[in-house]
Amino acid sequence: MKRRQLEEAILRACEIVGQNRVIVVGSQAILATWPEEELPPAATMSAEADIAPEHDIADHLSNKLWVLAGQDSEWANDRDFYIDAVSANTAVLPDRWRERAVEIEVTEHPGFFGICPEAHDLCASKMARNEEKDREFVAALVDAGLIDPRLLRNRLDEISDPRVEPARKRVARQFVIGLARR
Repeated sequence: MKRRQLEEAILRACEIVGQNRVIVVGSQAILATWPEEELPPAATMSAEADIAPEHDIADHLSNKLWVLAGQDSEWANDRDFYIDAVSANTAVLPDRWRERAVEIEVTEHPGFFGICPEAHDLCASKMARNEEKDREFVAALVDAGLIDPRLLRNRLDEISDPRVEPARKRVARQFVIGLARR
């Protein structure tokens, strides 16, 4: 995904949910920090933008977003990307991520924003999930010199979400320590 595509997804999401801000929690949130030209290919290969309404009750707006812009929707079929509508609490993030969040303003439509986790917070979220594709994403950013493994380890320690069991957090932390030794 390219930044312009992410901006298009943010604008569409804002229009659908009737809000001027949405939350981008997936890997494409990295585009808030660096342009795609500076990122390794593994960081921008996803065709979906994980987006949640900033304010939602019982996931009503997330469901609407999925129907109107999700995979196989008419909107998505006209593009080579789609919105993976999620809940604002889907991603496991460090406790103070909102204090460090980076906003993307839609260039051609000022006043519409995507709220994105700062890069180290995003990578900590990926490591908390700790799937193969998440480890590849994080490793590519570390190898490119864009993510500091020590800061990433600290952000991982800031996650207090009970959905991340201690054993998985230890495994993720060891992976990050290994990256730091490269």
